[in-house]
Amino acid sequence: MLATFGDQLGRAKSWSLGADFTFRTSNFLNEKNFLISVWAMLNHRRGLHGDKSAYGFRIDYPNDLLDLNLTSIRLGDGFDPSLGFIPRNNYHLWDFTTEFRPRPGWAWLRQMTHEFSLTLYNRRNNSTWESYESTLKIVDWLLESGDSFQAGALFEGDRPPEAFEIATDTDIPSGSYTWNRYFVGVRAAEKRKLSGEILWEFGDYYNGDLSTLEARLSIKPSSFLNLEFTAERNTGKALALPEDVEEEEAEALVPRNFTEELIGFRLLLNFSSDLQLSSLTQYDTQSKELGSNTRMRWTFDPLGDIFIVYNHNIIRRRDSKRWQFVSNEFPVKIQYVLRF
Repeated sequence: MLATFGDQLGRAKSWSLGADFTFRTSNFLNEKNFLISVWAMLNHRRGLHGDKSAYGFRIDYPNDLLDLNLTSIRLGDGFDPSLGFIPRNNYHLWDFTTEFRPRPGWAWLRQMTHEFSLTLYNRRNNSTWESYESTLKIVDWLLESGDSFQAGALFEGDRPPEAFEIATDTDIPSGSYTWNRYFVGVRAAEKRKLSGEILWEFGDYYNGDLSTLEARLSIKPSSFLNLEFTAERNTGKALALPEDVEEEEAEALVPRNFTEELIGFRLLLNFSSDLQLSSLTQYDTQSKELGSNTRMRWTFDPLGDIFIVYNHNIIRRRDSKRWQFVSNEFPVKIQYVLRF
C-alpha cells in the first residue's frame, strides 16, 4: 500500500494512492521459479482531468535454462502524480522477453544464450502502436574463460506526432518509420586486470542510416584502484527538414550527415569494504558539455549508508572556445533500514 499527500508546486487537493500484490514461489512445475504481481494506482489534484488511473501486471519465469517475462503497464492521460515522476503517460506498454540458455557441457563453452524480446508502446486503448523495439539475439556465447561474443538484429518502429531533432540541425519530419539494424560485439572477462568490450551496431535509422561504435577499457592494477575509459561514436545520415522551415511549409527534404561522440572516464577507489569513492566524467562533442559525478559511500552500519554526491557541469562556448559554468549540486543522502 502506498499513499502520498501534497504537491511541490503547492497545487491543491493533491494525493496518490496505490496497492500491489506479489506471489513468488520456487516450487512451480518441479522446483522452478515463478512470480506473478499486479498493481494499481490512482492520483488526483485540482485542475487534473482525464483518466487518472494506472495499473499493470508482471508474469516472470526466471530459470537457468528458460527465462520468460511478460509485463504490461497502462497509464491514463490524467495520470501525473505530484510526488513522483513519469516520462510520459497515455499509453499501454507491453514487454515480452524470452531467453533460452543451454549449457552444452563443452570444455571451452560455459553457456549459450538465445534471446527474443519485444517492447511495444500502444495507444491507451491498444488501437494502434506508437513505437516498438524487438531484439533477436542469434548468438551470445559465454566461454569458460569468461570472455563472450554476441551477434543479432534489432527491429524498430516509431510514429512521432511532430518533427523532432535527432542531431544538431537535423530535424526528422513526423510520420511512420520502421527500420532494421544489426549488431556484433565481443567482451573480455572482468576477472583480468585488463579487460574491455567493443560493440558495433549498424543499419537503417528512420529515413537514413546510423553506425554506432562503443568501446570500453577497464584497468584494475589493484583491489584499491579501478580505472575505466569509455567512448561512443555515432555517424549517420538522414533526410531532414531545411533549416528555419516549418514542417508544413517544407517542399522537399535535404540530406544531412551527422557525427556525435561521447567520451567518458570512471575512477573507483576502494578504501575498504565500507568506504568507496567513485567519479564519472563525460564529454559530449555535440553539445560541447563536460559533466562529472563524484560520489562517496560510507556504510557506517550493516543497515545504514551515507551518500555524499557532487555534480558539476560546464560547457565550451562555440564562439570564444572558453568554458562556461552550467550547474552544480551537492546532495547528501542518509539511508537506514529498520527491521521489525
